Amino acid sequence: ARVNLGKIDLSMLETVHFIPSTALCFLISLPGTFIFLELSIALLFLIILLPLTILSIYGSINKKDYRVFPYLMIVIPAQIIGYGAGFFQAYIRRFIFNQKELVGFKKNYYK
Repeated sequence: ARVNLGKIDLSMLETVHFIPSTALCFLISLPGTFIFLELSIALLFLIILLPLTILSIYGSINKKDYRVFPYLMIVIPAQIIGYGAGFFQAYIRRFIFNQKELVGFKKNYYK
């Protein structure tokens, strides 16, 4: 997967990590936005938990096992935060500090 953002070539930073990084930015900026706009904390939790609950219900139905629901409520945010933070770390390392790419696994699981 090759993503080209102007002069920035993100071919080695997998596209699959870019979307969670935008979700992480949204998640980080959401509380500050709510404080600045003086919105209800209940609305904040609704905006965060409603999509997560829907995704977890969908995953439970897809697996045909309702027992995975509470685990999905933990795993989904952990993956989004982990992938997003990993993308930011790799981006900062490679494009801001001009360091080499870190290689964790030799096999590419995305192909």
